[in-house]
Amino acid sequence: MIAKVQTVMKSTNAERKNSIILLQLALEHMHPLIAGLLSVMGMEAMFDSSNRTDFRDKLCDCLGASTLAFPDWNSPTMPQPKYTVEELAIPLYMLRNKLAHGADLHKASVDKTTPVDLVKKVDLIPELEPRAHAYLLSEVACYLHCQVLERVL
Repeated sequence: MIAKVQTVMKSTNAERKNSIILLQLALEHMHPLIAGLLSVMGMEAMFDSSNRTDFRDKLCDCLGASTLAFPDWNSPTMPQPKYTVEELAIPLYMLRNKLAHGADLHKASVDKTTPVDLVKKVDLIPELEPRAHAYLLSEVACYLHCQVLERVL
């Protein structure tokens, strides 16, 4: 993968370069929501999607709709989270929209045009405490971004 990244960084493909840079920034950022925003932006740099449905379709085409979004943890005691690419794609896009446009995440669920509940509590796995949906999405964004780069580069 390192050789592929070096090749892209020497090329003139701005979208691919931007996606790699956004992944690096996401991995380095200390705030999980901003890290998630950067990773979704990195996927957007690759897909250039026009709306949430287009983003979902391109992400599902790239990784497979039924692909588990979180990587295999290879843990004999902890189950792998069961979220799929398809079920998280539109909420990921909506999280990016709400964060990028400075929306109040608490009010996002009652937005008449694009409702998404980003503060509801969801489980990653039963053994862990529930977390806000926005934080789960931010965490998975990085994993998906890595998988997209791995497939596309």
